[in-house]
Amino acid sequence: MRKRAADVEHTRQRIVEATVQLHRTEGLDASYSDIAARAGVTRATLYRHFPDTESLFQACSAHWIAAQVPPDPQRWTGNTPPERLRAALGDVYRYYADGADMLRNVERAQPTMPAALAEQIRHTEAALREALLDALPRNARHRPRVTAVVGHVLAFSTWHSLVLEHGVARDDAVELMARLVETAEADPERPGSAELRGSGPLTRCYGR
Repeated sequence: MRKRAADVEHTRQRIVEATVQLHRTEGLDASYSDIAARAGVTRATLYRHFPDTESLFQACSAHWIAAQVPPDPQRWTGNTPPERLRAALGDVYRYYADGADMLRNVERAQPTMPAALAEQIRHTEAALREALLDALPRNARHRPRVTAVVGHVLAFSTWHSLVLEHGVARDDAVELMARLVETAEADPERPGSAELRGSGPLTRCYGR
């Protein structure tokens, strides 16, 4: 009895690992036929373990995440908001670099993936955005443009464009996006905020 249970679990694990590999290399639209072939099982066996794509996606998502080191606000240390902001972006961008292949395919597939998984991803993204906002100065956290810019700098597509498509080093990407957030924080009625139009932080950073 124990051997049978172990064999069932082994088969299930093989299916999950094969699916994760296909999702990472080929995309999340891999068919059940492709998955069964990669796992070395029949389609009937695959359906017996995972009768629908939602149950398969949930198992694969849990398996992949367990092997990652997700961003953790507890690591966003620093004595000042600028230090915490850079620690936060560094942690997020490190995670994006580690999981780039899978995260790119997940982003592409969001419009067609199971609704429960898409909602889970949106919830995770919202929690990450709130955590980064909490690292900013209290008087700037809930300004609409700050919230919008934080959402932009946290987007996987932003990191992908800067680092993978345009070759910006990760540390430079962190600094660029941190300065963008700090520009959004500035009070538009304060004299210093006019830097955005002239030789301010963004201009100096892009022009160096």
